[in-house]
Amino acid sequence: MSDIDSLSKKLSTTTLQFVLLTLVTAGIYPVIWLYNASKLIGSETQNVIIHPYYFVVPSLLLGWSMFLGDAQLVMSMGSDFYSLSIILSKVYFIALIVWAFKAKNVLQMYYLKVHGVDIKPNAFYTLLFSTYYINFLINSISEIKEKSDLVQKAYLQNEKKSNHENEK
Repeated sequence: MSDIDSLSKKLSTTTLQFVLLTLVTAGIYPVIWLYNASKLIGSETQNVIIHPYYFVVPSLLLGWSMFLGDAQLVMSMGSDFYSLSIILSKVYFIALIVWAFKAKNVLQMYYLKVHGVDIKPNAFYTLLFSTYYINFLINSISEIKEKSDLVQKAYLQNEKKSNHENEK
């Protein structure tokens, strides 16, 4: 059985680093992270999140939206290309959200089956923050495990106490 935070150690990207790298690379880093994270999650969980060709879609969408969003290029070609750029950007974000929900489900089942921890990922946060939230979940799994152990310990103590009172 693998260590509960082995994914976090293998990815080794904090959420703050992830956000900063996204800003520095003008939005390209999430596609790179998505590819690496999918490979690592797949090897760790023995479960494929999404087909490897899926990563071509966000990459192309991001590239074309950035190319068509260039102000000088748009002015020379017409405003329809700017509208296409906005549509491609939205489809790119939808592709990231789809991946995040699939990753959320795979991680939730993996941690429950292998480590006995229900991470209970928040669907709203997954929708709002997508890949950043998945990164946060992976990085905070040790803390989630600690909280789960404390809750289970408190529950068992409370149950033991109530059984002892019932015997009296």
